[in-house]
Amino acid sequence: MKTLASVKRSAMVSSQVDVPKSIELIVSLCNSLGSKHPDRIRSWMTVHGFAGEGDFVDLEDVARVGAVGEAIRSWVQQGSWENPPPQAVEVINREGRRTPLRLWIGEDGRGALLAESPLPADRAVGSILSAVRESTGSGLWLRLKTCRDPNCGWVFFDRSRNRSGVWCEMAVCGNREKARRYKARRRAGRA
Repeated sequence: MKTLASVKRSAMVSSQVDVPKSIELIVSLCNSLGSKHPDRIRSWMTVHGFAGEGDFVDLEDVARVGAVGEAIRSWVQQGSWENPPPQAVEVINREGRRTPLRLWIGEDGRGALLAESPLPADRAVGSILSAVRESTGSGLWLRLKTCRDPNCGWVFFDRSRNRSGVWCEMAVCGNREKARRYKARRRAGRA
């Protein structure tokens, strides 16, 4: 049986086919947050290759990665890459100073910041910071949004031509909002 959560998860995966890897990394971290569920961040670190079978990821590691994710989420919720929230800047800069990074240039001439550390949290934070640098520099950051459904709040990549998307998935959150509006109109018509 399909649940709302399973429909949403499959829709998010299939809708991210054309999303650049840097954006997918940011979106997936932001949607893995949850202070009551630190295993989500551990799982995210494993899925993305930052933590392997022999790596120990403690609560401090989870807190570091989670803090960066929350900072990014608050920045995305602001709706603009310019003038990020001061608290977000503070967290991102603090973790950037803690993480040993080096610049790497690929054969295509594109650069990336890589974390030179055996620690899973450093590798995760370094990759996220590199993704933020890439997405703000390329303008893709402007397509990162949070779902307007108050029961959702997922971060998503808006692929509409004019960047007018407001729902992470129209089939789930958009339809839910349409149903709410329809019911409200019907109630108003009876009053």
